[in-house]
Amino acid sequence: SSIARIDLSDTCSVTSHDGRTSYNFDFAVSAVPLGVLKDSADSSLSVSSSSVSKASNRLTFEPPLPYSKRDAINNVGFGLLNKVYLQFPTAFWRRPGDRHTLQGTPFLGKGSESFGNTSGLNPQHYMFLDVGRTLNRDEEDPPAILMTLISGSEAVAAEQLSDEALTRDVLSTLRHLYCNVEVPEPMKVKITRWGSDEFSRGCYTFLPPGTSDQDYHILQSPVNDKGEAFMLDKSETMRLFFCGEHTTSLHPSMAHGAYLSGLRAAVDVLESTKIAAGKANETEEKSMPITMYRQKLPRAPLQCNLCNLPGNRKREGALLAFQRGGRKVLVHSNCAASSPEVSLHK
Repeated sequence: SSIARIDLSDTCSVTSHDGRTSYNFDFAVSAVPLGVLKDSADSSLSVSSSSVSKASNRLTFEPPLPYSKRDAINNVGFGLLNKVYLQFPTAFWRRPGDRHTLQGTPFLGKGSESFGNTSGLNPQHYMFLDVGRTLNRDEEDPPAILMTLISGSEAVAAEQLSDEALTRDVLSTLRHLYCNVEVPEPMKVKITRWGSDEFSRGCYTFLPPGTSDQDYHILQSPVNDKGEAFMLDKSETMRLFFCGEHTTSLHPSMAHGAYLSGLRAAVDVLESTKIAAGKANETEEKSMPITMYRQKLPRAPLQCNLCNLPGNRKREGALLAFQRGGRKVLVHSNCAASSPEVSLHK
């Protein structure tokens, strides 16, 4: 059964949707996508999920997540990108030759694996990828499988269509592009609908106007029943940690970003076990949002503590905030990368 509720106190309790299963942990790591968090956020923030799903089975937190966390969940965008895979009996889009001899035609020659749609018909099918060739480059006659992408509002609208209707749309595009050859009916079709998936509610994060990478820092910040790690004393033991592509400012929207964030969350959990045992490492630095830095040190100048230059700079990079024990500093990303005193763990 899927998880319905996470309770935070001096432990972390996780309860299933049917209420029949409940587990108690010292620590828990949330790896749910941002779309699920958006759907679960406090309604007082008027959070509107980018998902087309209206499922009522929502993940809840007790007590509710801190306002800063809910605000960051609301601020960061969550995009939608769906794919339509079609397997045909023959690869009608392939022809002998190369990209030079086939220039000006929609056909793919040796070494080519994708073609675009600039015809004006169904512009939502803007690109097609020869998946069969991409995954089987060494084969002389790889499987005849095409994949097209549908993004943004068109992806939302496409999720309302049946498989048959969406397949007809894609075929109409292909038959317009390849009007001089026969485009057969596909043998098999596979369509993703990530917006309607209750365990995804979308695909990838992005920063809309008015947001910054500081929101990523807040999304990765662990919490307990008293609030967020950035706002609490360093002796507090955190109980709920966060990972996923929406919690890294270095590699958001990427699978490897999600993987690296999981490693970071694991390290954070281990550090919390040391805090709980009274063996915290006071010499290890942790990143913190600049908004939190300014709240803690409102009179401190916004300049790098290593080069003493202010603000974000093209050569030195973005200005980042770190804390080590009771000390808080600002450094440019490139200055930090070249300094043995600072490690970039994001």
